[in-house]
Amino acid sequence: MQKLTYLQIDKNSEEHFEKAKSLWLPFICEVNEHDGTAETEEEIIDSLRKRISIQGSRPDMHFEIAFLDDMPVGIAMFAIDTGTVYGLLEAGYGTVMGFFVKPEHRRKGLGREFFCHIEEILKKDGAPKIYLTPDGVTGEPFWKAVGFTDSGKVDPDNKMHIYIKEVNLMIGNELESLYEAVPVNGNEDTSFVTRFYGGNIEPLHGRKITCEEWCDLISQNDPDEAHFIIHKDAMPVAWLKLNGISDGETGWISMLAVDPPMQHKGVGKYAIEFSEQFFSFQRQEKSRNSHY
Repeated sequence: MQKLTYLQIDKNSEEHFEKAKSLWLPFICEVNEHDGTAETEEEIIDSLRKRISIQGSRPDMHFEIAFLDDMPVGIAMFAIDTGTVYGLLEAGYGTVMGFFVKPEHRRKGLGREFFCHIEEILKKDGAPKIYLTPDGVTGEPFWKAVGFTDSGKVDPDNKMHIYIKEVNLMIGNELESLYEAVPVNGNEDTSFVTRFYGGNIEPLHGRKITCEEWCDLISQNDPDEAHFIIHKDAMPVAWLKLNGISDGETGWISMLAVDPPMQHKGVGKYAIEFSEQFFSFQRQEKSRNSHY
């Protein structure tokens, strides 16, 4: 998979502003659509100029554009929070105030790669943890997938839940592998579940299950289970189902269906390693939350 490159926005560069605008406009429009608010294009652009104008005032304040083959595909604004976040969180946390990847470039591992870059910068800036308030439609599934959990605290300004992650505690970030597990999200992913399960019905001793049935089953959001599509680069190759999540103590792989052409190529080994890290993370979070 091609790697992203990054550009710190220069507040004195009109070229940088134009590139930022091409990403910030669709980002804010998407967020506004999800939360039911409305801003004019002029208001969004004016807000962007104000955000860019403060760049350089602190070395731990960042506003970056991500490029793929010299094409801008993502933008993020992140910094060290020097306050105490309304008395709810300690001072010195990293925070992500804005994060966007173009829709046509999502679900290819680029968002995770972009966030790894952000996390490394905030780590160097001294952040022990990172917090944010994610969009409930597209944001929450992504941020949960990279290790953020709901703190149970609410931002008094935007009334959104505050999600927190310890720096460098990303599920799967230590796995030296071509593979990546991404939570099942939407009908497209459910079609992969149907395909991979269908290709393994005989060895699984299963019955034929339609895509509509899988949609109903997965949409029930059972708190004791989690579903993932395993990708090799950007190609879906397997479905992984984990159970035993609720108690935070005993978890297991309840289903692994690998696309037949990809069998015996390390997918199972990756699934086991990922599952071990996933359940270890769940136990840590359960223990941490019990002390709040």
